Amino acid sequence: MAAAILLTPPADAEQVSVPRIENGVARLRVVHAVNPRLPKVTDQELQTLLAVMQRTVSEHFQIEIKLEGPVEITVSDLLAAIPAKIVTARKNVIYDFKTGTGDRERLQKGYVKTLRQWGTPLADLIAYAQPFLLWPVQKKSYESLAKALVETHLSRLKDWRARRAGDGAPMLDNTLVNEWVIWDLLGYSNMPFDVVVTNQPVISAEYEDSGLNSALRGGVSAGGTSYSKSGRYKTYSFISTFPFSEYESLPKGTSDISSRDQAVQLAGQYMAHEIGHMLILLAHPFDNPACVMRPEPLFHFAAWAKNLDAVKCKIGSSPAMKPGAAKIGYHPDW
Repeated sequence: MAAAILLTPPADAEQVSVPRIENGVARLRVVHAVNPRLPKVTDQELQTLLAVMQRTVSEHFQIEIKLEGPVEITVSDLLAAIPAKIVTARKNVIYDFKTGTGDRERLQKGYVKTLRQWGTPLADLIAYAQPFLLWPVQKKSYESLAKALVETHLSRLKDWRARRAGDGAPMLDNTLVNEWVIWDLLGYSNMPFDVVVTNQPVISAEYEDSGLNSALRGGVSAGGTSYSKSGRYKTYSFISTFPFSEYESLPKGTSDISSRDQAVQLAGQYMAHEIGHMLILLAHPFDNPACVMRPEPLFHFAAWAKNLDAVKCKIGSSPAMKPGAAKIGYHPDW
């Protein structure tokens, strides 16, 4: 959930430890996961995206990224490797917006729980979200913020459900490939990759681990970072190029991207945000626009990038920027 996409570990889960980066160099294996029904970045654009990510990680985290790949695979083949029993165990976390049978009250309670668990001051959360909500925060409480988020999330999610792909069929079909929960489980598949770049729109709603920024976008996740049993650093990160490369198809006024080249550059910079979760377990400093770790609330990625300043947001400069601030949980028996 772009990031908000970090799992808050339940009591019976273990936690990923802060990785040890030998000599300041991290080696990451890359895959390009493609949904053939949808537009994708070219091979050259993919190389540019990855190069920008490497430069941004070096500038903000002083880590050199060396890459292996990318190789290409279909989204369906990549996700099919997740053990079926694990998908079954987590499917009840998915809010079913496609059939209209989701439980709105349960979704709101899930938001309250997640917002409290983050430990971020309530005032910072409200200040971050308020300008982009379709429903006012009527009281300074987690419950009121959660209600406003649910109203905004589901209203915009309805619009995404109505979108069509180039083949005329719904962009979000009846499979689970758009569900953040499924991408969160990908690390249990024993895949030989640490970084996934995909053209698949990840647009959904969940009863647990809801993302603040993804809710404001109507459930759109720009990326995510989760546990990976075969990951070199026990995590993996993905970036969806959809909210970048398909900027012209986004709701009017929600994106400030003006060219394809700019879209690719910004996707690379935002990928660095996910690498900060992966390699340092940094969280979200919602109150500091200079931080690459501050998630963009909507799709104004150009303005987000313009505000970045590594000097004004050093590692350790705030609670969210301390290594290990993000808690990524996993079930060892899975």
